[in-house]
Amino acid sequence: MRRRLNLQFIENRRARKLSYRKRKNGLLKKSNDLSVLCDVQVCTIVHSVDHPNDPIIWPSPAEAQALVEKFEALPPHKKHVLEHQEFLSGDNKKLKRKLEKQEKANREVELKVLLCKIFKKLEMREEEIEQQLKLLRESTSVAAEASKEARPNLPDLNELPPEEYYVYAWLSDWNGVCFSVLFFLFYHD
Repeated sequence: MRRRLNLQFIENRRARKLSYRKRKNGLLKKSNDLSVLCDVQVCTIVHSVDHPNDPIIWPSPAEAQALVEKFEALPPHKKHVLEHQEFLSGDNKKLKRKLEKQEKANREVELKVLLCKIFKKLEMREEEIEQQLKLLRESTSVAAEASKEARPNLPDLNELPPEEYYVYAWLSDWNGVCFSVLFFLFYHD
């Protein structure tokens, strides 16, 4: 595989002439190949800085002259010739369409990333809620066990003196720990 060519003026005169010879021969060969393989009319005119009055013309000066005259006789819409401004305008439209397409693709990717982040947060919240429910179930079972143990220690209400009024309350603190309290109210005549 050939390395990519750096397109800039070759400062060294010998290297420039050598490159010109190679590329000129390659260009003439490509013109011939295009003419034979695709059955199209092709002419190539190469002007050299070293020989300004002696251009290289392929296939022959007469055939090239006839082809150039034939091309100039065509109506403008058949030539497919664009002015520089027209070409840039068309190129600009193509680039705008390409930019719009890329912006749309970027928005879709950004949306996918955002949705992934949201789903990840929702999964984390779901796990957090499941852990809280598990802790709540565990504390509820501990509270139920504690209430079973606490109730037998309460005094028998039938054994209390009749002049006393009492209030029995089942309380729970913020941590879910349940406990029972018996409040006595004394009534005096």
